[in-house]
Amino acid sequence: MATRLSPTTCNKIFSCSRSCRPQPLRAKAPTLCCVVTTDNAIGERKRLKANGLNFVVDDQGDTGAVPVILLHGFPNRANMWERQVVITLASLCNQCTPWRSKAFFALVTETFGRQLYSRLNRNLQMPGLVQKGFRVIAPDLRGAINGESDAPQGVQAYNLQKELVKDVAGIMDALDIGKAHIVGHDWGSALAWVFAALYPDRTLQLVAMSVGNPNGYFKGDHANEQKQKSWYIAFFSLRGIAEWAMASGKLFAEGAGPKEAAEVERPMVEQLGMLKGMDKPEAWTSGLNWYRANAGLTNFLTGSLTTQLPPVTCDVLQLWFTGDDPVCTEGQAKTSGQFVKSPGTFRYERIDSPSHFAPWTDPEPVSASILNFLRKA
Repeated sequence: MATRLSPTTCNKIFSCSRSCRPQPLRAKAPTLCCVVTTDNAIGERKRLKANGLNFVVDDQGDTGAVPVILLHGFPNRANMWERQVVITLASLCNQCTPWRSKAFFALVTETFGRQLYSRLNRNLQMPGLVQKGFRVIAPDLRGAINGESDAPQGVQAYNLQKELVKDVAGIMDALDIGKAHIVGHDWGSALAWVFAALYPDRTLQLVAMSVGNPNGYFKGDHANEQKQKSWYIAFFSLRGIAEWAMASGKLFAEGAGPKEAAEVERPMVEQLGMLKGMDKPEAWTSGLNWYRANAGLTNFLTGSLTTQLPPVTCDVLQLWFTGDDPVCTEGQAKTSGQFVKSPGTFRYERIDSPSHFAPWTDPEPVSASILNFLRKA
């Protein structure tokens, strides 16, 4: 959905150094300019081939800028990252500066409604990666829930080391990207760790969120606590039953975490369309196969989500959110520095947020940490 502003309205809202060029719409429609995008797209949607599969990626920013690859987790897709990329009123019109005033609030509220204004104005306060000079690539990973990329059948098609890591490398090849910053959340974090370990020459820096290095996920002082909190992983291994439970809408819609988390996550589920068309059990199989291929009974026994990985040699920022606690212990994240070797460095940051999905529900501190860490060269 897009809301269009007339030149007159645009000039009232923005202080422009040059006039917006009118954009004609269909016949007999008024001449209009700036477009406020309120759908889930966060950049140019590209379709490409990688590792033998078809992928859809969001690509935004100068193609000559330092690239950042954003890897989502379960049950998300690329639009999970919309609040880290660039969604601001200022980006709608070249050389425009929005008024931060009561008059601005009143005009936009009258034109669009309070909910849309609040959402957009909130984003004005947090510069995105693109505005900070990065090129941002966010793919729908294979098997993503409601994603547009391919979802191959078979559990082993979702193995982190044998298949998924090659997807990331293939996407970079297709976009002619040699090296990139790798940022991941949830399963995307585990994948980011694996990529950084296996492709050190293609990784500039690593930002991992919620999930630490896969080799230490079930090992160390936190092992027993983490295994207890991972009960749902054992449940997800029950083929057919897990799909039925997820399709019922109750398990995820009502949430397994605290009430506070459910309250902030409900708008995310609705606005990102996470459960759209997900009332059929078979729609969940590809997403659940990420767990079945990498977190089965053998993984519980060996203490690792992967076979032994080489140490990571780039600089790493590990973020952990207080809202992760129902599913991910702080210990597995905080101790991941043991898997980082010189010349790489390890930085750990804890962010107070009620939700595991903090990149969307609490974007300001998450974006600030990412931007403070990443280098542009």
